[in-house]
Amino acid sequence: MPSRTTHDRRVRSGAAAIAAGALLAALLPAAPAQAATTTTVHGTVQSGSTRLAGVPVGFWSRTGERLASATTGSTGAFTLHVPSGVRGFAYAGARPDASRAIFSVGTRVYVRGVIGASQGSTASYRIYQGHTSATAAHLAGGATLRFTLQKPGRVKVLGGKYFRTNGDREGGFGVLRLNGGFLHETSANPSTGTAWSQWLVAGHYRVRYFPNPPYLGRTVSVTVPAGGTATLQPSFTRGATVHGVLTGSDGKPAAGVRVIAAKAGAAVDPADVTDAQGRYSIPALTAGDYRLRIGYNPAPDPESAVDMEDDQFKPPTSDDYVARTVPFSVGSAHADVSKNLTLGKAGHVRGTISGAGGPLRVWLETATGRIIRTGAVTDGAYELGGLRPGASYRLYAASASPAPVDSTYGEVDLTATSGVQTKDIALTNATLTLTGAVTGGRATSVSLRSAGEVLPALDRRFASDSGSSTYTVRGLIPGQYDVTVGAPGTVDSKPQLVSLTASPTTIEKDLAAGRRTGTYVVRFVSGAAPLLGFSITAADRSGDLSSLWMDGGTRRATDTPPAGTYHYVASSFRDNGPVDDGPWWFGPVSHTFTVTAGRTTNDGTVAVHVRSSL
Repeated sequence: MPSRTTHDRRVRSGAAAIAAGALLAALLPAAPAQAATTTTVHGTVQSGSTRLAGVPVGFWSRTGERLASATTGSTGAFTLHVPSGVRGFAYAGARPDASRAIFSVGTRVYVRGVIGASQGSTASYRIYQGHTSATAAHLAGGATLRFTLQKPGRVKVLGGKYFRTNGDREGGFGVLRLNGGFLHETSANPSTGTAWSQWLVAGHYRVRYFPNPPYLGRTVSVTVPAGGTATLQPSFTRGATVHGVLTGSDGKPAAGVRVIAAKAGAAVDPADVTDAQGRYSIPALTAGDYRLRIGYNPAPDPESAVDMEDDQFKPPTSDDYVARTVPFSVGSAHADVSKNLTLGKAGHVRGTISGAGGPLRVWLETATGRIIRTGAVTDGAYELGGLRPGASYRLYAASASPAPVDSTYGEVDLTATSGVQTKDIALTNATLTLTGAVTGGRATSVSLRSAGEVLPALDRRFASDSGSSTYTVRGLIPGQYDVTVGAPGTVDSKPQLVSLTASPTTIEKDLAAGRRTGTYVVRFVSGAAPLLGFSITAADRSGDLSSLWMDGGTRRATDTPPAGTYHYVASSFRDNGPVDDGPWWFGPVSHTFTVTAGRTTNDGTVAVHVRSSL
């Protein structure tokens, strides 16, 4: 099969992204006078020497419309009646906008074929992006269309002991494009350790192995043959294991304590929880420096909380022990590391709540006003553990409802000990109110969420259906809050840190709405072919990101990013692809555009480079 034509186009701003106006004119729909007549196109579909019956065929315009369709008969022949004067592509099998280029005829599978202006009459392209289009009269140089379809291939991995079921999981692998774009993952047979990929268009790929611990994963290149299987039989390097026993200061096992092996730059920090004997084990560690974080909660949703730099204020997972961090290193030989450690006894506080009914909650704050723990109130009583002896705290109790209404709260100060303290709390203080004006827009929402990492946090909101230039949020207790403003025509503001004290009970503070938005319109093409179902990311000069989407059912991509100057993030093109099962990938894109607040920026047509691995 001949290799497909590669189009290497430089991307420039606006409509100038395409060097000649001819391409832009070609992208426009045909005039009614052009489409009034039809051209008859004949052809056949085969794979090897076998003619294929029951294959859908059609003519696909460059604006994403199917203008003619048919099905091959018993001899593999077909006839299409295509509107004259419209440029596009003839296809056999899956439609050009299908998410998979591989289709089935009965029990057999084939790769879609496409024929355009420069294609010969004895073969067909495997995919349409990047190829020159043609009117029906000029497809295949005006000759009879002869689709020669390729069969797909697969990847088979003989994982053996590395992939067989190990406890509650089995190994497997993922298939990536050459630029790292994800295609799919597959798990191995739990008994044999053998894993198969889905059907793939022939070409070059990467395979990312996921062996069972303690073995380390890696990524390799693989070539998938047409109609065949690429078989791999990998071996793996054993990673290090950090293990040990945790005990309390009384010598008893510390059970149920979370242990995390944190490494700078790692995508995931592996973890374990100590068993009844205080034992933990974290396998498959690569060489490098780690922190063994003992007794800390896993990281919360980054969009709902602010990271706390100081470990001593991060909430412990155990009520009985003080959280701690211990450094360790793994050498290049991946030798195991043993860390048997003693944990200090944590303090507890308990008591009763009086002065109000309904659902109640308690919040434990540090001396700086950061909430680090919350607890429920059951039958008028509460208990919190995990306090660091010698540390000063303030404990609040109030309504657990997020409704922004006036109510009462109570508070007590305490210095933690290694024992249990009793602190009863009476709800006698009027809750606080935050009010003020909104600049830069009319607010539809103002939300206050306690700064810190413990969920559920204290959450209070103001809402307006029509938008308002002022806001009022009630039902607050003293502390530090992240305040976010939502307003029409803007993105939500970045969280603004506000500290509230017990007096005065009404605090006035003006808040700024987020950055104003504009509408951005663009149409991505490769050669003359639109790219359907396309998503990328753009960054402004300050590094803030906006996502841009193109729906496969529309001709243009629109979004409402904040006003500013942006450039496309090249890495965000990685997971886009003409098909989900092909080796095709996008080359780097260099392009800058400016969005104006309250206006539409139409960037016209932008060409991106798509090429095959073969």
